[in-house]
Amino acid sequence: SVSGEGREVSVGGGANPGSAKYSLRKTYSFDKVFGPDVSQQEVYSAICAPIVEEVLQGYNCTIFAYGQTGTGKTYTMEGVARAGNYAGEGMIPRAVK
Repeated sequence: SVSGEGREVSVGGGANPGSAKYSLRKTYSFDKVFGPDVSQQEVYSAICAPIVEEVLQGYNCTIFAYGQTGTGKTYTMEGVARAGNYAGEGMIPRAVK
């Protein structure tokens, strides 16, 4: 589950703090966590746009997509562009516009 503030992800264990399985639950903290229904535009605005601005100011910057195979790294970075519909564009096409 993703926290309401979008900074933590909890996995495993039970949802009930009183259950024995709950002790197996692990929570990981990040600068930002996006849920499965977030748009490409929201990800770009929160993560990439500030970095693109730094590049334009002369800083060297990198956006690095890391994760397990099949988790959406290529989709996030490249997206799926369809004629006349730019909502599916990934981070790279948005950054070069």
